[in-house]
Formats: sequence, C-alpha cells, structure tokens
Amino acid sequence: MKKLSVTYFFGIDVSKKKLDFAFAKGLAFLSHQQIDNNYKSIIAFIRAKLKAEKISIAQCCFCMEQTGIYCNHLIRVLLDLGAQFSVSHSAHIKLSFGLTRGKNDKVDAKRIAEFAYRFNDKLKPYKPKRAVVDELDTLCKLRKKLMKMKNQISVPLNELKSFGAEAKHKLYKSQYC
Repeated sequence: MKKLSVTYFFGIDVSKKKLDFAFAKGLAFLSHQQIDNNYKSIIAFIRAKLKAEKISIAQCCFCMEQTGIYCNHLIRVLLDLGAQFSVSHSAHIKLSFGLTRGKNDKVDAKRIAEFAYRFNDKLKPYKPKRAVVDELDTLCKLRKKLMKMKNQISVPLNELKSFGAEAKHKLYKSQYC
C-alpha cells in the first residue's frame, strides 16, 4: 500500500455478529463504532463515515484480522468500494505489540488501526482467491470437520465392542453409523 497517500486508518475487529471499527488519523484515535456484521450495515456505515469526515476511500487503509468466513461481508463491501485493505494473520498483529494488557473488541480494533498505521507500507493488499481455489478450500475444511465428527462417534462405539458390549455396539452402530 502507498504510505504517502493513506492518511486515515480503520482497524476492524471481526466477530460472528458484530464489527468494531476504530477510526484513526495516523496514531490519533478519532472514534469507535460497533455495527452488525452484514453487507447493508457495513456499506451504509462506511459511506456515512466517509461523508461525515469529508474524505475519500482512497485516503483510507482498512485492516482486519483473518477470522475465516466472518470476514466475508466486510471483504465484499471493501472490494465493491475499491478500498485499500489488508487481511492480516492475528498472530502477526498480536506479536507486533509485544506484551499488552487489556482485551476487548474496542481495544483490539484500536490496536489493529495502530498496526495498520505502523506497518502500512509493509501490508499486503488483499487479493481474492480464484473461485475454484476458494471452493476447494471450503470443501477441505468441511471434510476435516466431518472426519472429526465421525471419529467422535466411532471411537466410543468401537470401545463398546472392545470391552464386551457387542450387542450394544451392533445396535448403536446400526442406528448411528
């Protein structure tokens, strides 16, 4: 990202239902707002914030932690608006601050905004995965979860058989596997 053209920084703490936005100019924290994690709320908030601050999307850098599918609405909005943004690994952000105290969504969003300011020349701009790669990634994650669930069921059933409860093993296996 271009360090000279970016003046404003949005640090975004992403969770399943809510997004916490910390808005800063350089290291100067300006505001915090929590909104719902859905497309309409996000686009309305960003447009209103840009209008209220009288700034353009090109002057802003958005940064968030990678939280899997919970980032999808925000990423879609930022792509639609043509924003400069980065999706960073949470450990990278956390380690950049060393030992810190205090943990809540507002504080996390402020730290992400500060991280974006301090490292904006080193942040990797987000590039969406190709559709086929994204689909394969989703299928692999689903398979991994299903295999884990299968093991959670089959291990206790096999233990029944191993420890002399073969009748229960056959009954349960016929009903659940």
